[in-house]
Amino acid sequence: MEKGIASDKTYAATFRVKDLDGQIKFYTETIGLKLQWRSETQAGLGACHFNVLLLATGEPSTNHETLVIEVPGRRELAVVVGRLCTIRYPNKSIDHGNRHSTHLADPEGNPIDIGVTFPEKDPAEPKPLDIEGLFNELNPDDRLCDKMPDGTRIDKQVGSR
Repeated sequence: MEKGIASDKTYAATFRVKDLDGQIKFYTETIGLKLQWRSETQAGLGACHFNVLLLATGEPSTNHETLVIEVPGRRELAVVVGRLCTIRYPNKSIDHGNRHSTHLADPEGNPIDIGVTFPEKDPAEPKPLDIEGLFNELNPDDRLCDKMPDGTRIDKQVGSR
């Protein structure tokens, strides 16, 4: 393996991208991930101290992976949805009964699902998430520009969402 090039196997998800700089900006400023390292052709981003998303230049793949970001609670989801709404980034927030989430795509079309799961609840027919109720979870000192908090987990889901 070339020096400075990461193995896809060490990451929860890998996206091949055309515009590495643009995608780094999106994932750090819009989503709130932290840039952990960068080379000329790749970047590792994550939450906490983990490299969990590998961005690598190249032709986008057709494996239809969805980046799944699991935040610790509804307040953290409210921060992310609030940030997306503030910058008017297209997203769709959904209540699945046992999971509240927002669905969006990055600028190159890679699907992202950011949400919180409630294992004690049963799944239900999806319906629009009560955004007003979600925003009631915010504290006056919450900042919509904050990075993803400790406890955030990142994974991928293969197939359509």
